[in-house]
Amino acid sequence: MSAVLAVILAVWMVPATLAAAEPAAASHCHTGEEIAFSCSLGDSVVSLCTSTEAGLVQSLTYRSGVRGRVGQEFIASAQTGQRFHASVSPVSPRALVRQVWFEQHGRRYVLTECVGGDCAHSAGLGVFQGDRLLSGRHCLRTQDDKAWFSRALVEFGSEPASSRSNTGLLLIDEASNAVEKLYQPRRR
Repeated sequence: MSAVLAVILAVWMVPATLAAAEPAAASHCHTGEEIAFSCSLGDSVVSLCTSTEAGLVQSLTYRSGVRGRVGQEFIASAQTGQRFHASVSPVSPRALVRQVWFEQHGRRYVLTECVGGDCAHSAGLGVFQGDRLLSGRHCLRTQDDKAWFSRALVEFGSEPASSRSNTGLLLIDEASNAVEKLYQPRRR
């Protein structure tokens, strides 16, 4: 009887042990990288990661995909010659949308963070082709998310002219990215 019980316990414990061995990814940033932005979109995770050396950002990387598996990556570094862009735009008298984006395969991928009292949601990802919104997803607030832009990467002001990038891999631009399509005003 005790041998049968031991087998039953062993079979019952294996799935629990395997599940515990696979922690849910809070971000797609690699070991040694800092999280500059990261959140869950439900079935996937989007992350913006920095790699630094001697206090200077050497690369800025966007990764997205299901938890534990990257499906898309964009790297800005001296080696790739690619850059990210940033801006800030008002969406109402009491809300500003901070934006960091890149372009890949004719599409613009815009990470957003809304600050102020009139934000319909706090952060998200918009994918545009020209001015056409192809996809707009909101970050789900979780205990381990970092759905805001790190001040070590960029210090946003109330407009692009008062914003400052802390790396040459992120350029401040005058652009709105049609974020009003992502942040519809709240109904009162």
